[in-house]
Formats: sequence, structure tokens, C-alpha cells
Amino acid sequence: MPLTYQWQCNGTNLVAATNALLVLTNVPFSAAGTYACTITNAAGTATSANATLTVLRSTPSFNSSLTWSPGGISLKLDQLSGHGNIIILVSTNLTDWTPIFTNPPLTGSLPFFDPGATNQAARFYRAVEQ
Repeated sequence: MPLTYQWQCNGTNLVAATNALLVLTNVPFSAAGTYACTITNAAGTATSANATLTVLRSTPSFNSSLTWSPGGISLKLDQLSGHGNIIILVSTNLTDWTPIFTNPPLTGSLPFFDPGATNQAARFYRAVEQ
């Protein structure tokens, strides 16, 4: 009796997920949820126990090496997951943050040059992937 498989996420059938194994790659945050598989043959149907998928990613961080020049500062942002736009924000007081750069999703590292850093007593940077 041949078996047929249908994987589900949060109770909804996944398109083309009809193998005994479910393999997910480049998983977006929206893929988080409860997964189960329904197996059917001529004798009947059975559903697997639920498995919960939590999607994590590393937090973007600025590389410790930075380069000053008369025109600004060069920074490098590491640990990018490729799952959202990259936004770099600056502050002079760690309270008020202003976005100064947005980049499409990228995996790995992003070099960044800030020409606005030349006339600042203090300039702090923060990066997010949205």
C-alpha cells in the first residue's frame, strides 16, 4: 500500500510538500509556526505530532574595524541574514535616532561610508533588518 504525504503549517497545506521529509531553506520569519504531516494510504489516515519551528537570526553588528578619513568614517556591518531591508541609524545622544541609510536585503557583510561623521562631537550607530 503506497503512502501519500501532505505537510501543513498552522493547519494549512503546504504547496508541493508531499514527500516523507520536509526540507526548508532560506527560511523567512513568516515560516515560523506549527508543522505536521498527514500520511494516507488505503488503510486510512494518520497525522504526525506537531513540531514547532522558531526562526532565529543573528543580530547585525558593526565590525570593530573602522577607518577615519577627512571625508567621513568607513564602517562594516556584519551578520546580515538577507531577510529584510538594512537600515542604519545615527544618534548624537543615544535617545533620538535618525535613519541615514537603507539597503535591500543582503547576506553577509555591508561596507558603509558616513560622510556626516566629520563634524560631530559624538556619533553613535545602530543597524536593523526589517
